[in-house]
Parts: sequence; C-alpha cells; structure tokens
Amino acid sequence: MRLEMMCPMARARLVALLAAMGAAGSFAVTAGGQNRPTTGASGTQAVPAACASCIYWANDGDGKNGNDKDANGTIGRANLDGSDPKQSFITGASGPWGVAVDGRYVYWTDSKSNTIGRANLDGDPASVNQSFIHGANEPEGVAVYGQHIYWANAGEDTIGRANLDGDPASVNQNFITGANGPFGAVVALVGATSDRASSRTAA
Repeated sequence: MRLEMMCPMARARLVALLAAMGAAGSFAVTAGGQNRPTTGASGTQAVPAACASCIYWANDGDGKNGNDKDANGTIGRANLDGSDPKQSFITGASGPWGVAVDGRYVYWTDSKSNTIGRANLDGDPASVNQSFIHGANEPEGVAVYGQHIYWANAGEDTIGRANLDGDPASVNQNFITGANGPFGAVVALVGATSDRASSRTAA
C-alpha cells in the first residue's frame, strides 16, 4: 500500500514502530505474497514468505558510533503489526538508504557503492543483486511505478530513471537535472489506486 493513502494516525504509528526498532534511512510497505520453496545444494529449503503486510527498511550499517563500514548495511523486514522483525533480512548492502517495493521485488539505494540493489520480496539470497543498476552518484531516495524505477542522485543533483527490469540501455542518470542535494523520491498520482509507489522518509 502507498503511505500517502494511509490515515495520519496509521502513518505515525509506522514511524514510531520503526524508530523503536532502531531502523535507519527509509522504509516501504507492501502487501501480498506467499511462501515458496527454493532448492539448494542441500535440497529443498524454505524461503521466508513475502508476507501479506510487511514493512521494509534500510539499516545503513554505520551504527550509533558512526562507524563507516562498507557492505555492512542491511535491509530489515517485519510484519505490519511489528512482529517478527528481521534486522538482517537482506545483507551485504553498502550504505543503503532509500527503500521501495512493488508486487515482486524490494529495491534499495547503495549510497557507498553508487548502485541500486534489488531482491525478491521474500529475500531469497539467490535473488539479491546489490548492483542491479550501476552508475548512480550517492543515491538516496528510490521509488518505483509502472515500468520505471526512479532515484535521487544526491552527489550529482539529479533524478535518475531506468526501466523496471534494469536494462542498462534504459538507465538515465540525468532524467531530471537542476536539483540541489536531492534525497527523497516518490511517485504521486492524484486519485490513483495503484499500490506500486513507495517513498523515502527523511530520518
């Protein structure tokens, strides 16, 4: 679901919940999904469900003391009621900040490696791609809608865009120019009912 479609009280509860869990960066909310198995070297193994109602957020890995460690960031996930929080649902991110979801994937910005990451909503390790899109410049916010993904290049003062499949030929790091230290990215359609837009919320 889109955050802007939630009532103010519900949004406030989500923000308070994430603060209590110690999340950094941004978060996104999704709906839908089911358990599915994956087969590895040791046989069939259960993959976490893409739960019916979940919160995803970015843990940038710097910690309370500001320790700057590359690839120490994670994407966290919990049920919408705050139960079953997993702070390391997806590992190996490098300064993740923005998070967005659609009906199949979770996306995040890796601000230290200048990439956009992507994984299945169930977090299947085989689906994790920390370099789904290359060539960003300190990407912060990220949003998805329809057939495109958008992100804010804080280091280049631009908004980037690419096809949702990450086709390198579609990547445009200068889709919108003239910004000034952009951080957030959101797709807003007045009166729309689509569930495919997600936003970065300022920390």
